[in-house]
Amino acid sequence: MMDFLRRLFPPKSPVRKSWYFLKAVLAAVIYGYPAKKLIMIGVTGTDGKTTTIEMISRILEEAKIPHLMLSTVSISLNGKRVENDTKRTTMSPFRTQKLLKEAVDSNAEVAVIEVSSHAIDQYR
Repeated sequence: MMDFLRRLFPPKSPVRKSWYFLKAVLAAVIYGYPAKKLIMIGVTGTDGKTTTIEMISRILEEAKIPHLMLSTVSISLNGKRVENDTKRTTMSPFRTQKLLKEAVDSNAEVAVIEVSSHAIDQYR
């Protein structure tokens, strides 16, 4: 069934783009638009995304600025680090918004996120 739908609605089709957009908006609404309460730093590119956000996170740690870091490798909130079990550069909009909400609830001021170009295209 999924293969049929993927053929019916190719990646750049308006239907698929609308679906991604609606999911992103719904996730933001459910979690109360947490990104509006944070300074957001997104890093994209071909190589070096994880390294770059790790360096930014380290600078924020040294400056004692509470923050969230989301990378392909790990998730860190105010210095507490766990493995990113999804291994995705950018998680689903619902997981991302949930983590941003947790950051806001933990008094984080900044979110540093590794962002794939694919995720940008899907409004994640």
